[in-house]
Amino acid sequence: MQRKLPKRKVKVLERVEDSPVESPEAKYQVILYNDNVNFIDDVIKAVMSACKTSRGGAEIIVNKAHHNGKASCYIGSHTECEKVVSELNAWKLTTAIEKI
Repeated sequence: MQRKLPKRKVKVLERVEDSPVESPEAKYQVILYNDNVNFIDDVIKAVMSACKTSRGGAEIIVNKAHHNGKASCYIGSHTECEKVVSELNAWKLTTAIEKI
């Protein structure tokens, strides 16, 4: 025999996103463009190093760039984005900084 539970009123709270809090200056993103020159494994290593991400995260970014022609690979302040672009360009990758 199943026991019936009393009905309760439930108050629904606003859902909070699980995204990190960004500083007010974090208004730029680094765009990685697809190219047919570099080996995909080298691009993954470059993204891992420059963007401080895992291999899985880098693979997702690189695959997006490969299939869509470009992908956002880093979000931060303009100064932070310049550092990421500098490292990716050292790997001979094509990048750009865009304001969000």
